[in-house]
Amino acid sequence: MPSVVHTSNINHTITDLLVERPEGKYTLVFALVQCLKWELLAVCVPRFLLIPITFSQPFLIQRAINYFAEPDNAQSRNIGYGLIGAIFLIYLSRTLLNVQYRQRFAQVLTLFRGCCISLIYDSTLTMIDSSKGSEAVTLMSADIQSCLGVLPSLNELWASLIEIVVAIYLLARQMGAFCIVPIICWSIMTFTQKQLAKKFGERVRNWNAKTQLRISTTAMALSAMRSLRMTGLADSIQNLISEQRATEIQASMGYRSLVVILNLLVNGADLIAPVILFVAYEARARISGSESLNTGQAFTALSILTLLSEPATQILIGFPLTASCLGALGRIQAYLLRPVVVHRDGAQMVRSSEIGTTLEDGVELQNMVSKSAILTLDDVCVGYGDTTTLVLQNISCTFQSGTLSMVLGPVGSGKSTLLKAILGEVPLRREASSAECAAFHLPVRLRG
Repeated sequence: MPSVVHTSNINHTITDLLVERPEGKYTLVFALVQCLKWELLAVCVPRFLLIPITFSQPFLIQRAINYFAEPDNAQSRNIGYGLIGAIFLIYLSRTLLNVQYRQRFAQVLTLFRGCCISLIYDSTLTMIDSSKGSEAVTLMSADIQSCLGVLPSLNELWASLIEIVVAIYLLARQMGAFCIVPIICWSIMTFTQKQLAKKFGERVRNWNAKTQLRISTTAMALSAMRSLRMTGLADSIQNLISEQRATEIQASMGYRSLVVILNLLVNGADLIAPVILFVAYEARARISGSESLNTGQAFTALSILTLLSEPATQILIGFPLTASCLGALGRIQAYLLRPVVVHRDGAQMVRSSEIGTTLEDGVELQNMVSKSAILTLDDVCVGYGDTTTLVLQNISCTFQSGTLSMVLGPVGSGKSTLLKAILGEVPLRREASSAECAAFHLPVRLRG
């Protein structure tokens, strides 16, 4: 499975970069770009080739309009056949390059989704407090899905800048100095949407937090449904979930209202710019007595404006969407940087191949078990977090294969902590005295 190995290598690289620069606000973003740089470059090639093919259309339209104004003769028929062939080649090339572009970008999205989900999954397994699984589910669903919806628009930003420069140059050839009219319109719209972009990230984070709270409550209710019915709390929990859903919808309204305003700005610029351009050009022609717009010039300018509107729209929506995506990735990065147990490369637990090695906290593993023992604890101490208080001290026992072992004790004696320590969900600790706590010895692989 080469793709699985490739994703695993990417995850190791991203994890190393997060460990090296945990204080960086956009460390996860830079790590993803660095690890997926070749895949992103493969996406850029067909997208770059689409630019000259796209902007050959205004020249084709202008030549076709001039062709229909020419008299019908043998030479004009040959020109007509050439125009038909040119139309066929342009749109065939555009179709093939679009297929390549979208296919390669879909591969990038798949890698992005796989990397983020596997990173969250691995962090949840090694996290000291991994009981809040609903947060991981929210990150894997709502946050990653919001990023997947935004990334196509973000990838268009660099190409949109190039297309805007080319379109303005071509429009200047047709309309002269009046080419600045659409620039002014879109500049005003861009300034307005940049002010809106400052609020996008905060409102997306607020919406996702409300969604996470509702999912957490729903998961808790589903896991304890029998107890809720026995205690008569089912209706109360139902009302609580309904209220949380209403709060979630209310939180989403702030984000959706910004999206509506943004769409009005984008569509307003597309409608107003051509009207102002043609009215200004015709007014100048009548005042100065110069030549008015002819049919070919008008259709060519309109086609260029149409080509200009798409990249301009991408720029307009790009800034708010960037803030939204960075907000979601910031939540994922904060989750990945939470405290974890002792990092173990390879297997998630100490296997027989690791006996005799040393963990990162300096605890040496010794081969002290018989062949029939499946798990041995030798003078183990366990504690939570960074506190010096030990929950379990000097625990020593051996679990034999083929036997049934039970952990008994009163409430709060540390039964769950012991099992979490065996699973690696809480770290091993040293005692306050000079005696040190040994690690687990697993001579055979656990089956689960």
